[in-house]
Amino acid sequence: MSQPHTPNRLLRLSAVESLVGLKRARLYNLFAEGAFPKQVRLGDAPNSPVAWPEQEVQTWINQRIAMRNQAVWV
Repeated sequence: MSQPHTPNRLLRLSAVESLVGLKRARLYNLFAEGAFPKQVRLGDAPNSPVAWPEQEVQTWINQRIAMRNQAVWV
């Protein structure tokens, strides 16, 4: 049985901040470290607004939850 198609929305920074509970500076630090999904430029100009694919952000969240669930507390 196939999964229903889920459209991939693009989230602006304020929505990403709200979804993951981190502020802009920390998100950009994670992005610079390669530890957060890459942004998508919404236009052709270098100063065009950016957004993040919702599915990639949700995958990042799910990975954090999985890491928490696998943690062994001593």
